[in-house]
Amino acid sequence: MTGVEIQEYLEGLEVILFDKKNRTPLCLNREWVNNLKDGFNGPGVYVFFEEGQPCYVGETGNIRKRMNDIRNTLNHSLRRNFGHKHFSDHPDFHKSSSKRKFHKSIEKLLDELMIKNLQVSLLRVDLGRKELEEYICDKYQLLEKYNIRSKRKQ
Repeated sequence: MTGVEIQEYLEGLEVILFDKKNRTPLCLNREWVNNLKDGFNGPGVYVFFEEGQPCYVGETGNIRKRMNDIRNTLNHSLRRNFGHKHFSDHPDFHKSSSKRKFHKSIEKLLDELMIKNLQVSLLRVDLGRKELEEYICDKYQLLEKYNIRSKRKQ
């Protein structure tokens, strides 16, 4: 593929991911995850939207498993960063990590706020998912929101 063809490929995938009809409200229960289409039981890219704007992009080897991870603070950086942004002034706040959840009162509030404010768009991508993630992250300046990853080393 030429550089132009790669750019066109990424832009075409972006159009699908950003199409409003492909966005679904976030639900943080196992039933929601289990009801995802069978096509999402494989590699892909996902974009979270807050107030209609992209706020996080991720790539994964298994979309369904990754959507299950969003339910657990230990497993997903979006959940941790969302909690840090929205609850850092809460009296029970302490910084979470991949080894430490938020206080249980914040975990409950976090679930409610994420369900209320976030939508997600999922796309099966077998080739170029890391490139698509980086393209969207750069284009929408998501490192300034909830994404924290740096670019893959060339």
